[in-house]
Amino acid sequence: MKFTVGFQTQPLNPMQSMPRQPVTRSNHPCPCLVAVQFPHRNLTCTYFNDRFELHPGDRVYVEGKLEGHMGQVTHVDYNFKIKLSQYKKVIGMVETRVKGRFIAVGNHLLTRDAHTLPYEQARTWFLPPDTDEEPYVSYSDGEHFPLRDLTQFNVDPEVAQEGHEIYMEDQVVYWEVDHTKGRAIVNTLQPYEIEFTYQDGQISNLTCGCYHAGVCMHRVAAILQLRESLSLLEQNKPEWLNEEYLAAVEKDAFVEFAMHNQHPVNVTLE
Repeated sequence: MKFTVGFQTQPLNPMQSMPRQPVTRSNHPCPCLVAVQFPHRNLTCTYFNDRFELHPGDRVYVEGKLEGHMGQVTHVDYNFKIKLSQYKKVIGMVETRVKGRFIAVGNHLLTRDAHTLPYEQARTWFLPPDTDEEPYVSYSDGEHFPLRDLTQFNVDPEVAQEGHEIYMEDQVVYWEVDHTKGRAIVNTLQPYEIEFTYQDGQISNLTCGCYHAGVCMHRVAAILQLRESLSLLEQNKPEWLNEEYLAAVEKDAFVEFAMHNQHPVNVTLE
């Protein structure tokens, strides 16, 4: 049975009372000043923006003292004269528009269309733009293990238990496998990016952005979620296992970002 979800919800900011207009995006946004509200700080600040076409209700990241924190645009002003040295800038926008087809797989929604919710878009839901210019080194010794048999996954028992708790709490909010390249986002006290290779049922090159020496709980949680999703997919849509692209987003995260915004939702759930 299929049904289409296609409705427009109110933005998260309850103070927004102006009539809502259809949102359009331009490749050449006009410079503007935007008021950005940070609810967790009970604070609203004004920033200069010349990179994005912003509207009230959009969620953004900024530079300055609140860098790394997501805020929500409450007002946009196109009539101004300022000294740029006195204003910090908007450096990232959360892209919440989603259009495509999903199937429910456990507590996640899964798609096989690389354009429906790609990693680069989902990343903006949980992580600010990467502005860290410090170089880092990544290396893998080629160790691999079968996804079906995690007894070969060499991990400390305490770390395995912590990872299992994260997985059970649905904190693996997104994962993607594009051909053999895999990525995931685990959202604990702060979000972390997981990378891995998935080929012929084997996991290898498993790394995490927490930079923990040895296998961390985030990697454990991501692998457990991937195994569960693919197992459920095998039971309900086995033909999808042959797809070169698969991605899944946690349901509550999807509702928060894709539905609580000013854009109409155009999603089909099978």
